[in-house]
Amino acid sequence: MAIEHENILKVVDIHHSQLGEDFIGFIQSQIPVYQDLILEENLYGIENILEEEQKNKPYPKMILAQLAEINALLRGLDCSYFRVVYP
Repeated sequence: MAIEHENILKVVDIHHSQLGEDFIGFIQSQIPVYQDLILEENLYGIENILEEEQKNKPYPKMILAQLAEINALLRGLDCSYFRVVYP
């Protein structure tokens, strides 16, 4: 009997130099969808981040613009998650 899979996890790696310092600080303060304790990599999902946005304290416009850009990239590549990579 062969094991069948349900999903394939596709992740977009974004080099930290492509993101603003404010966004890096913001994303590091978010709860990752997945946290790999061995490789020390965090995966983030746009939907999860936007769900955390409080109605009385919206995210700054620059953060929302960066999230929208990443979301467009994810959709274009048919991915759900991204991580910030450092060399």
